[in-house]
Amino acid sequence: MGNKKILILSSIVPNLEGKGATFIVNRCKVLSELYEIKVLSFNNYPSKMIKKLKYKTSIKREAIEFESFKWEFINEKISIFKIILKKVCLKSYFLFKYVKLKKYLDNSYDMIQSHFAFPDGYLALMIKNKFKIPYTVTCHGSDIHTLTKNRKIRKYVIKALNEADKVFFVSEFLYEKAKEYGFRGENYKITTNGVDANIFYKYSNKKELLEKYNLDEKNKIIGFIGNLELVKGADRLVEIFKDIRKLSENVEFIIVGDGSLREELENKLCGDIKVVYSRS
Repeated sequence: MGNKKILILSSIVPNLEGKGATFIVNRCKVLSELYEIKVLSFNNYPSKMIKKLKYKTSIKREAIEFESFKWEFINEKISIFKIILKKVCLKSYFLFKYVKLKKYLDNSYDMIQSHFAFPDGYLALMIKNKFKIPYTVTCHGSDIHTLTKNRKIRKYVIKALNEADKVFFVSEFLYEKAKEYGFRGENYKITTNGVDANIFYKYSNKKELLEKYNLDEKNKIIGFIGNLELVKGADRLVEIFKDIRKLSENVEFIIVGDGSLREELENKLCGDIKVVYSRS
């Protein structure tokens, strides 16, 4: 274990079983072999009033123990007041979060890594201003192309990026979008997400894969891999598949993923096009 200490803030979190957020978890595993790390995420859970309103929230969460590190959660009760506060006064919203975060902080950290520009990026800036600790921001997607459509949020995101010691974008598109919104582009690097070759190697046997999903080796196979959500363009799969089918009958489709659009896709494609779904 190295002497360096890294604080990692992430709005992208594993589920209750400790699965998901794979690209963050894998980074933490590597870092934990080299340095001492603390991983923190805010977790919202509902007040009684919020429960009655069926506002989308989580439940209180315990820390998740991985082999080489622990993922801790700062449980924060969500009330009507806090929901309104977030809409009308983001500065106070950040102050509330910083107060919650403060008890986990000291000046012993050598670096802060924030995954997701909002709110983690700006919270990292607040910590830097107090403890003089350098920080990085990794922008993963919707923190740039979706959340920043809100001008109030955009202001804090862009400030966090411009003041960061380094900003990492997982795609060129996100970098260009951030520049469009006011990012100066003086401190960035584009670092795309990688893949675990060991996981994909076990599916490299084509015959085994065809048999597993009952696919005809004589046909062309076209696949989609990703979350079945609007932001991933999954809503356009029906139209895309049907257009391809017009060009050739000898085509089969496989969708790897899950999400809120899965049921809609199944209903629209059922009977017209053979589609194999897989969650993993």
